[in-house]
Amino acid sequence: MKQHQPKHHQLSLTDENGLPGCKRCLIEVSLATCHPKEVAMTQASKPNDVFHHSSRSEPAANQRNRFWLPAIAMLLAIFATSSPAVAQQLKIQFNGPNVVDRPEPPRVIVPVDELTLQPSLRDYLIANLKATTDEQQAYIDEVVALVNQKRLEESLVLSLEKYSRRKSPIWPLPTFERALCIMGTRTNVTVPKLDDFTARNRVQKSRNIRSSKFFNSGFRR
Repeated sequence: MKQHQPKHHQLSLTDENGLPGCKRCLIEVSLATCHPKEVAMTQASKPNDVFHHSSRSEPAANQRNRFWLPAIAMLLAIFATSSPAVAQQLKIQFNGPNVVDRPEPPRVIVPVDELTLQPSLRDYLIANLKATTDEQQAYIDEVVALVNQKRLEESLVLSLEKYSRRKSPIWPLPTFERALCIMGTRTNVTVPKLDDFTARNRVQKSRNIRSSKFFNSGFRR
């Protein structure tokens, strides 16, 4: 019994341009005329041939890049870890700032007036009406007390303050006092006068002088 002998065609080692052909091309041509068993054996060894074919056809510049890129990356890593400033910067960039290193902001108790960013009515009237003495500031305290007791409207007091500054820009307090007395008479509200506080303060000062030890010792003599 004669065994089947596979017939191989004579394959040219050159391509149509007369250049030497690669091994992959020769394998693909010979598969068409080989025995099925040889086809299976040839296909089993084909991936290795394809790998060698692609590696041979790869440019030499790419092979050099594959060698130099890991070396450059390693040098950059060594430089980054050797420099403390660069290492700290990389730590902050990739890991974020350390919570332990952050100082806690000081806890400050803010008054209500600073939260609202508005001065109180007393400070506003003292500053704009130019109440400098103790008697004048005591008069302002009495007006603010009437506003807090709902006997005077705050909008009325503020409008009279603006009118007084426009009428008497140098010292608006006397004008404010007269206007407030007129409005108090119309609304049946007893508004104190600035002279009352001045006289009251004079009486109090005289009483303090009489009750002082220096006055008593001089009077006895």
